[in-house]
Amino acid sequence: MKKFGIETRHVITWIISVTIAIITTLLITSNAVANSTIEAFGNNLVETLVAGFEAIVNPDMHYEEAIEAIEEEARALRNKVATLENDVATLENEKKLIQNDLDILQATYERYQALTSRVAVKYEANEQLRVANVSLMSENTSLVSERDILRQQLADVVNNDSVYQQAVDTETARTPMQFWETVPPFEQSRTRVPGFNVLVAGNPISDARTFQGRDGVNGVNSQTRHNLNEQYSILRANVGRLDGSRMVRSTLTFTGDGRELYIREIGVYDMPRPIEIDLTGVSQLIIRHDGNSNVMGAGLWNEASVAIFDAWIE
Repeated sequence: MKKFGIETRHVITWIISVTIAIITTLLITSNAVANSTIEAFGNNLVETLVAGFEAIVNPDMHYEEAIEAIEEEARALRNKVATLENDVATLENEKKLIQNDLDILQATYERYQALTSRVAVKYEANEQLRVANVSLMSENTSLVSERDILRQQLADVVNNDSVYQQAVDTETARTPMQFWETVPPFEQSRTRVPGFNVLVAGNPISDARTFQGRDGVNGVNSQTRHNLNEQYSILRANVGRLDGSRMVRSTLTFTGDGRELYIREIGVYDMPRPIEIDLTGVSQLIIRHDGNSNVMGAGLWNEASVAIFDAWIE
């Protein structure tokens, strides 16, 4: 088709060329505007970064250089943060170790306090024991003194024959006689005859008849039997526990014709004492000692043994 003498294909070609030219012009214009806008934005960005990061960003820097500088600083700061976090972790571990040490010290201190308390209690108990011991020593000294006095009195009795002197019956003028020689036992068990030296309250006695403890196996009492035939009126003697004999109480009994004439319990720490027994009208006299002995045939010093000494009859 032709119009105004121009072919259609030529018109289309021209339109396309013009369109391309227009687009090219627009693109060139757009790129220039964009570059200008980006450059202005970059300058504004640099100014902003200089205000916030004056020590890092220089006003003469391109915005890309400024961003790179800031990123470099950020990397350095992140490294510092990582280092600080490691330091914090190390400090936390050290804190735990120190806390463990503190716990150990606290437990040690508490044990020390407990030990100190126990030591104080023991010290107080020891002090009380010391005071009690001093008191006991004082009492013991007093008892020893009293014992020595009694021993001396006993020695005076034995040496001065005071029992014999007291036994003289001034009304009948009958002379006392040695008991063991005058009325020797016609039956006896577990006794030792006079002449066997023993100690009574620390004093040696040579005329004592000793009575041992009862035989714990066979139940045999230590005793003697004497025929008096109603010929005698009184028996005077001293009775005491043998030194070194078993530490138990025992009983000494005098029986005349089945009637109890005299009985005495002898304690572990009793001192020797004089006795006086009325024998008027007595035909047969039994002297029995009842003490404890758990061993058949035990030795004299292992039993609850007593001695009758300085015995006189009239």
